[in-house]
Amino acid sequence: MSQDYLIIKGMPGTGKTSTIVALVRLLSSMGNSVLLTSYTHSAIDNILLKLKDHMSFVRIGQEGRIHPNLKEFSFENWTKDFSTVNQFKTFMNEQMVVATTCLGINHAIFKVRKFDICIVDEASQINQIACLGPLFHAKKFILVGDDKQLPPLVVNEKAR
Repeated sequence: MSQDYLIIKGMPGTGKTSTIVALVRLLSSMGNSVLLTSYTHSAIDNILLKLKDHMSFVRIGQEGRIHPNLKEFSFENWTKDFSTVNQFKTFMNEQMVVATTCLGINHAIFKVRKFDICIVDEASQINQIACLGPLFHAKKFILVGDDKQLPPLVVNEKAR
C-alpha cells in the first residue's frame, strides 16, 4: 500500500462524491490542509455544495463560473477588504480547504502555499499534463474517478 497516494475508482452512483466529501471533512478535522480540484467547475461545486453547511473553504475561480450558492466562499469575497499582502498571506495559510480547477493553479495562492493532500475528482477525464499541476502543490494525493466513463477532454485529435 502506498504512503503518498490513493486511487479511488468506482462506477457512476457508487458514492465517489460522497466519499470525497467525507474525506475532506475527516482530513481537515485531523489538521490536514486539502487542495480539492477537478477539470470542471461543476464537479468542484457539486462537492462544495455538500460541504458548505459543515465547514469553511475558499473557492478559487472566475466569479461567473462559481455556483451562485457558493459565491460567499469565493476568494474574491473572502479577500475583498484586504489591503496588505500580509493579510492575504495570513488568510491563505490559515485555510484548511481550497478548491479550484486543475487549470486554476496559476492563482497567487499557490506561490505561497503547499497542501498536505490534493484530491482530484473525475481524474479519468483529465489529461496527465493538466492533472500534474495541482499534484505538485501537495505532499500526497488522491485520484478519484471512473476509467470506464469519459476519456480526457482533448480538443485536438493529434493530442489524443
